[in-house]
Amino acid sequence: MRITRPPMPPRRIQPATDTALFLDVDGVLCPVHSLETDPGWGPVTVIDDPGFGELAISLDMAAALMGAPVELMWCTDWQDIANMAFAPYLGQALPHLTRPWEAENRWWKLDAIHHYLDTHTQIRRFIWIDDHLDLPEEDGEPRSTHAAREFQQRGVPGFLIAPEKTVGLTKKDWDRATDWLRDP
Repeated sequence: MRITRPPMPPRRIQPATDTALFLDVDGVLCPVHSLETDPGWGPVTVIDDPGFGELAISLDMAAALMGAPVELMWCTDWQDIANMAFAPYLGQALPHLTRPWEAENRWWKLDAIHHYLDTHTQIRRFIWIDDHLDLPEEDGEPRSTHAAREFQQRGVPGFLIAPEKTVGLTKKDWDRATDWLRDP
């Protein structure tokens, strides 16, 4: 099914929770270089967006993400542009982590999440879904290994998912994340 972008919905009212979910766009919510998502999510919707071209999204995945009992926010290079493209399909606009600086030899998203945790002390754990988590750092270890180590030292447990970018978040990975959410 092909659709064009509907109007922008209101900003999401975040639930009172101690858990955050940081969400990338490319390779997570919508696959890169593909108009198919994981079949486990059901039918795919192709957004024919005048500003972004054709983007694939599973509305079932969007509903699952929006229904999660978490503080849900974008953690993407798209910044607030993510809301222009996807909020109409999520049903609400999401806050986004900002790219406050470009630390030398550091990934800005890791710093942004640390900053968020510093300023939102009610957050005691988080889920981070980003296809770039599996990219190697200078030492050859994946970014996820470095991030997990840093957050463990900080005492904030995280559940990190690095989807295959041409597929996006799979239903199986989301089920693992929701199992983790239920385990206090």
